[in-house]
Amino acid sequence: MEAITSYSPSAGFIYQIVAQGGSERIGNRVLKKVLEAEKENSAPREWPRGVLSRDNYEFNISGRTAEGHIQVQLNPRRRDARLVDGVAMLAPQSGDLVKVEGRLSKSPSMWVRWADVCRRYKVIGGAAMPVSIESTADVRLAGVSKFTMSYDYNMVDGQAIASPRILASR
Repeated sequence: MEAITSYSPSAGFIYQIVAQGGSERIGNRVLKKVLEAEKENSAPREWPRGVLSRDNYEFNISGRTAEGHIQVQLNPRRRDARLVDGVAMLAPQSGDLVKVEGRLSKSPSMWVRWADVCRRYKVIGGAAMPVSIESTADVRLAGVSKFTMSYDYNMVDGQAIASPRILASR
């Protein structure tokens, strides 16, 4: 599935599905639900409940990775499907967020026993932006399932971005 999404404080999170292949059932029951969850979680009253902040996490520096990233242990302050019990990796020189990985502190659904996630970030337009999310979950009746979502930006904070995908299509 390919979707174009946008966010503005006035309109909120908006998405439009522009291409879909594979199973229509999976598209409707899983992928559209992911987009709807993004929409709900981006609401002004909801997004603060999922951010990396002292309100949501206890942070403990736990050393460095083999790549030299600073590793910070993330201990959620409550059980919430938006919070990850795991680690954040920071760039050693800048302190920019590179990756968050671990297990969701609460299952997102009664159909999911557990879900491990890995979110990767890059600085785009001066802000640390998610560029991919990978998850592996134990889904009741279906077994272990994998999900990957990638982001391609056209604009960040009102600033046009020269997207690699857009440049490749020219």
